[in-house]
Amino acid sequence: MGILKVLLCLNLVLFPLSWAQVLTPPCAADVGRTLIEAAGGEEWALRMIDATSKFPDGIFVGNIVSFGHWDECVQVSSGNGIEGKYCRVAATYENAEFFYKLELEKITKMQSMRAAPAGTALTLKFGLCLPQSCTTDDFVFVAEQLLPVLDNATQLSVTVNPGECSTLESVNLPIDGGTIAATVIFSMLIALVVVATILEHFNKGGTVVKALSMKTTYNDLVRVREGSFDSVNGLKVLSMLWIMVGHRYDLGALSTASSNIALAIDMTQNPLFQLLSNVGYLAVDSFYQIGGFLLAFGFFRDMKRGATFDAFKFYLYRYIRITAPLSIMIVFYVTILRYIGEGPEWYRMVYLRFIHPCETYWWAAITYVNNYVGGLEQCVEQTWYTSLDMQMAWLSPLLLLPMHYSPRAGKQLAFLVAALSCAIPAAITYINNYPWGPNNVNYDHYSPLIFTYEVYLPTHTRCSPYIAGVILGYIMANTPRKMYFNWKTVALGWILCAGIMLTVVFLFAITLKYDYVYEPIAAMIYGGFHRFAWAVGLCWIIFACSKGIGGPVNAILSWRLFNILAPVIYGVFLVHFMVIAVQAGSKRHPDTLEYYDVIHKFLGDIPFSFVGGAALYFVVEAPVMVFMRIIFKKQRPARPAGKTSPEKATKAKV
Repeated sequence: MGILKVLLCLNLVLFPLSWAQVLTPPCAADVGRTLIEAAGGEEWALRMIDATSKFPDGIFVGNIVSFGHWDECVQVSSGNGIEGKYCRVAATYENAEFFYKLELEKITKMQSMRAAPAGTALTLKFGLCLPQSCTTDDFVFVAEQLLPVLDNATQLSVTVNPGECSTLESVNLPIDGGTIAATVIFSMLIALVVVATILEHFNKGGTVVKALSMKTTYNDLVRVREGSFDSVNGLKVLSMLWIMVGHRYDLGALSTASSNIALAIDMTQNPLFQLLSNVGYLAVDSFYQIGGFLLAFGFFRDMKRGATFDAFKFYLYRYIRITAPLSIMIVFYVTILRYIGEGPEWYRMVYLRFIHPCETYWWAAITYVNNYVGGLEQCVEQTWYTSLDMQMAWLSPLLLLPMHYSPRAGKQLAFLVAALSCAIPAAITYINNYPWGPNNVNYDHYSPLIFTYEVYLPTHTRCSPYIAGVILGYIMANTPRKMYFNWKTVALGWILCAGIMLTVVFLFAITLKYDYVYEPIAAMIYGGFHRFAWAVGLCWIIFACSKGIGGPVNAILSWRLFNILAPVIYGVFLVHFMVIAVQAGSKRHPDTLEYYDVIHKFLGDIPFSFVGGAALYFVVEAPVMVFMRIIFKKQRPARPAGKTSPEKATKAKV
């Protein structure tokens, strides 16, 4: 123990007089006392020094973040006035020649798209533990004295964000009125559902009780739905799982501290990276295609049965159904979320990225404009997708109505819109020298942030899969449910489908090679058409599975468990990102970035996300949908004599 005391105090016991002249008086007094007590063997003082980061091993391979020991620091107490205060310190070194040796290019490029390249500067982050009386300026000064000068040519600048400082008092936040109100409201909603379930179990209550009852919701989930597109349910669940893998990779790995970031870039050269990363991006387009297909099929089916288009019901029903669960999540973010975790990364990973945006831009989320408004400050960040989907649904009658009332002109319009939906992102990509898609390896020629704003988020660059889904919905609503195909047609369809989708996934690997040279024409073609091509492949899968030629693909996608899980997917979508963020924001030490670690954590995300999504579905989403169906109930007219549904139409031979 004596040797440990000496080692801990070795670089601090000789407290320079110049320090006392620069530090604020309370801080200088407490720091001096801490060092004296540490030299005398007082445990609380030794803990304060022990909790401070030491320079980490492996800086040359990207281990540039050291947390120190957050818990030990904030719990330090002398018992007579000195409490521990933990701050994250960012020390930026600038020296092109030195950091070329540190493979700076690899370290800076293997970052989230939210981080711009740092040029010739490298920022080391570490935890510093000082008495609570010290200000952020005191922390900056002490850090400058402790940090080594790497060579005479290196420039050093130190910053401390007050938000990344923690004390025991700041960690144990008092519960505010908003949180109490939110907790009461959530508790009442849960109580209503529980009471309704009990009443229904004893066959008491009417429509309202059944709408709120978990028993009714559960029975609806497990009910076998005749004639439904079962393959779509499988695509929904698998696409959601792939999105979760992508978000675990981005938010839970690249965006947080890793001890091997320079080595981990080599992961991008592995084909497995394409399945973890690129398909995660494409899975979002899968949802657009599915959304467009289901909307169009339902519209054309009802119109063929004699229904009329009611714009008021169409827009209001969709808005309430989507917004009710989203509003619950926004309230949860700005009230309860801040109390369910803590740690050195909590401010950066959770408060700045999840809580603060909802305090500022909650209105952009519920008005569905946050893919154009707010920049990186996205309230419920992943709902840029919801905004894009809502905007396309709002505009869809401009395409659906012409296709119904004037099929020839409507189909021409549909193909024109499909062509424009590919041409617009192609032109933007070519004019601005943008990459084929989101690229974490080769972005010397473009800004990842501007690419995100101009290509990845806007509706006018992402709508091609939705248009493909609308066209498929029209085709499916106007063809018999069962059709006969010869084996050559079936084989050709599946070969083309597999070829197109695998090409879209793995062709992108060309741009991840270290020696890749940017080609604007190739970027234009891929950037403009790959999403539509992916959607065309999905269209064949849905078409083939619904027409009885899906074979083993249909057997997998129609698995009954997928049918049960599919209705809760929207809740999972809203919850899963927070699940990842809470884990990432609560961690105390850098991870080692590798495939096994990403997959291991992803498998842990699944039960939490699906339980949270199911809770949101049972308490909010399902009851709201039942009430909306009651309010906006449509009276379907009787079919004219002699006519049958498309599902029962005569089978056609192709």
